[in-house]
Amino acid sequence: MKIGASTSNFYPMPTEDSLATLLDLGFRSLEVFVNTESEARPAFAGELRRRAEAEGGEILSLHSYTAGTDPYLLFSAYRRRFEDGKEHYRRLFEAAAVAGARYVVIHGDKQGGVLPEQEVFARYEELYDLGRSQGVTLLQENVVHFRSADPAFLRRMREALGEKARFAFDIKQCARCGLKPEAVLAGAGLPRGLDPGAVPAELWRSVRAGAGTPLSARTAGGLRQTVWNGSLSLAWHILQKD
Repeated sequence: MKIGASTSNFYPMPTEDSLATLLDLGFRSLEVFVNTESEARPAFAGELRRRAEAEGGEILSLHSYTAGTDPYLLFSAYRRRFEDGKEHYRRLFEAAAVAGARYVVIHGDKQGGVLPEQEVFARYEELYDLGRSQGVTLLQENVVHFRSADPAFLRRMREALGEKARFAFDIKQCARCGLKPEAVLAGAGLPRGLDPGAVPAELWRSVRAGAGTPLSARTAGGLRQTVWNGSLSLAWHILQKD
């Protein structure tokens, strides 16, 4: 299991400085939170990759600053806005490829969104295919107040999209939704007894290691692996405020 962390932990510190801080703390598996449009430029992404690799690190995923507004950008009734939103994500996928990141994480549509569910799935599939054209995989994260907060939605997404339905699992968001992690994992495709290596969640996020506890790669390494043998990313700044 890889223990990593997100540059979002040090917001509003500039992204490149956040990356340097994580590397100084000993983290080598990294998520980059893209905080503005200029940070999706290939030159910026390439510089982040150079800095990470110089310290033996790797950037696993990118997360867009538009996540909270994606329901308006990508899942409104105005189709032309979705086309422009796809252009934003095209640039993000390109940046991910340049940075060496395999994944881009998305929140998706909000609860009570205006589109029929099948149209939400169709638009997600368009974005997924766009990412794969750059060699990058789009991951749907479970997030409170978004459709993905509902395990039944995740199940229907898998049924509609098959192998294109890929997930980033956030255990903190389970708590915010009042759900047990097992319920969300089952929605994402983890029936009881299934080999944990088959879980379709490439990234586990926001693991609680004790509110207010200083974290480093060494202390994070003490977290016991319970289910997943992939990559685990910490977002402790949010947890300490909960």
